Amino acid sequence: MMPLHPPGRNVTETLKEDREAILLADRLGFSEAYVGEHVTDAAETVTSSLIFLASLASQTKQIKLGTGTINLPNAHPAAIAAQVAMLDHLLEGRFIMVSVLVVSCQMQKFLAILEKTEMRCSLRAST
Repeated sequence: MMPLHPPGRNVTETLKEDREAILLADRLGFSEAYVGEHVTDAAETVTSSLIFLASLASQTKQIKLGTGTINLPNAHPAAIAAQVAMLDHLLEGRFIMVSVLVVSCQMQKFLAILEKTEMRCSLRAST
């Protein structure tokens, strides 16, 4: 989904429209929906794909929800890893993570934290 809206539109209304589009896709049987984040684009009003997708967790039933992008250099790797893990639990396995791959020290930290988070989740699931 590429939620483009004319610049200047009411952001609350555009976010509601974008949510409704995904809820309709879920009801129609679509298998996946992806939403990116754009901090500086006036036409795309989703600034956090994780928060936006979390707002859909309890109202969708079968559709897998994915991040079109997570701009990793804009946030601390531990925060992103924790939010991704929580969203995956809220969506009960219906979460797909896509990120902007940037080779950096911060990316290496993120991957290390994510790996530890996955190990903790798998250990909890096996006990």
